[in-house]
Amino acid sequence: MEEKSEWVVIATFEHPAKAHIIKGMLEAEGIYSVITNDHLVSIMPFFSNTVGGIKLQVNADDAERATELIDNSDFSGVDTGMDEE
Repeated sequence: MEEKSEWVVIATFEHPAKAHIIKGMLEAEGIYSVITNDHLVSIMPFFSNTVGGIKLQVNADDAERATELIDNSDFSGVDTGMDEE
């Protein structure tokens, strides 16, 4: 029997372009990711808060590595939409 994968949200964004920048970086590192709500928010931006923003999801097994890659990446000059702490 095939084991089902669990998807987890690792980041949310207000703008689709920002989510796609991070998605491309993760996939270049071999981590498959999915962006949800990007089309809806692009067409009707006022729905962003209602649906919880644009979500970047990865397989639960890749979540820790994906988060580390994002945290350790240099996005200077690129507004990723992610708050820096």
